[in-house]
Amino acid sequence: MRTSAKDRTEFAKRLSIAMVLAGVTSAELARRMDLNPRTIYNWVHGKRYPDPRTLHQLGRALSINAVWLAFGHGEMYEEARTG
Repeated sequence: MRTSAKDRTEFAKRLSIAMVLAGVTSAELARRMDLNPRTIYNWVHGKRYPDPRTLHQLGRALSINAVWLAFGHGEMYEEARTG
């Protein structure tokens, strides 16, 4: 997926907010998702953007709406409450 620097930055902000609210560190999120901690670092610092499948897994790992996480649309917790 090709993303702009602005998209990566905005995603990084939302991811950081979600992690703080969930009380999850980068290391813990990496462990939950069975990913290299460097991957989480790259997302949080706007260097990389996850693929669609991984975005869905991130939403589940953080109990948030993956659409909100990816694009900033809808409510942060909407999908988690209904899905």
